[in-house]
Amino acid sequence: MKNKKPIRRKGAGRCGRPPKSVSLSQNKKSVWFKRFIKPSRELFGEVAVRMEFVTKRDVQAALKVQQQLRQRGRNKLIGLIMMEMGLLSTTQLIAVLKELELKESI
Repeated sequence: MKNKKPIRRKGAGRCGRPPKSVSLSQNKKSVWFKRFIKPSRELFGEVAVRMEFVTKRDVQAALKVQQQLRQRGRNKLIGLIMMEMGLLSTTQLIAVLKELELKESI
């Protein structure tokens, strides 16, 4: 019996990108772009500032903490960091998340 090469699934490229040889239908392209190339959308901190829950300076401080955590190999969402810092209440965090969800569904 001959050794067979492992079968690669069609469309499974490196880094989540489809290989150049695979042509995607328009529908599949839009799904792929939504998943891997995120369209410009409002960020969590921008929504929190717009809703007047925090200031831009507060967001920058939380982002700095998030960057320090990532350097130590720990990923934490910015909303949780802001809540732990006392910048947002649980109710405010949920309100921002709901606003983001509404924006994405449009």
